Amino acid sequence: MRFFVFVALIGAFGIAGAQDVPLYVREAEVRYKQGDYGGAIGYLLAVPGVAQLSPKLTPMNRDSRARLFYDLGCCYLAAGDSLRADWAFREAFALNNRLDRGYFENADPGAFWWALLHGEEAARRLKTKRLSAAMRSLVFPGWGQYYRGYKKKGYAFLGAMVGTSVVLGMQYRNLQSSRDHYNQTNIFQHINQRYTNEDGTRYTEWEARHREVKSSEKRVNMLIGVLGAIWVLNLFDSVVFEPAPMGLTIAF
Repeated sequence: MRFFVFVALIGAFGIAGAQDVPLYVREAEVRYKQGDYGGAIGYLLAVPGVAQLSPKLTPMNRDSRARLFYDLGCCYLAAGDSLRADWAFREAFALNNRLDRGYFENADPGAFWWALLHGEEAARRLKTKRLSAAMRSLVFPGWGQYYRGYKKKGYAFLGAMVGTSVVLGMQYRNLQSSRDHYNQTNIFQHINQRYTNEDGTRYTEWEARHREVKSSEKRVNMLIGVLGAIWVLNLFDSVVFEPAPMGLTIAF
């Protein structure tokens, strides 16, 4: 009965449109916090664009309507009406499926909203294709995994590629430096500066610098191989595995 009284009173005073929404939302929120869920529902349903038609001169935007339906769902849920809560949350989801809260502070959507979000993400993952994942991983390592729902794995491949690339860049600079050092070797260093191997044989400064160049080249080539292996593994992984499962979801 109280619910219909609120609707009648607010309808009599008239709600002009979208610009008056915050005032009535605040009134509804006060009643929600007081535990008067019927009163809160009455205020929200009386807003044009929720249970009534939205005025043509002052239409309510989709985000505002989504927030109102979200709050309405929280009110219905708190009142123990799960069927209407389901309806309100689905209306909000249809208007804005990226919404994270309504106008109310600390309103509890229970498991309803998260189940809707998970359901949409699961549907999106099922629509993903191996070829699309492979093309993404071909262009940007880890992107294919992220596309298929394996976010942590995608970040891991991306991190491995970036980390290896950084080390490769540093080693390539060392290679360039060792080559410059080798090219600067003069005849006097070649003749006068000699070193002894562990087996007792002797070698010159030129040979020492040549060894340094070869060692740097070996490290660079090894890192290029690691980089290629990560890239191939990333490509293979994006094609072989099915979309990531969402885990347990709640059915209404």
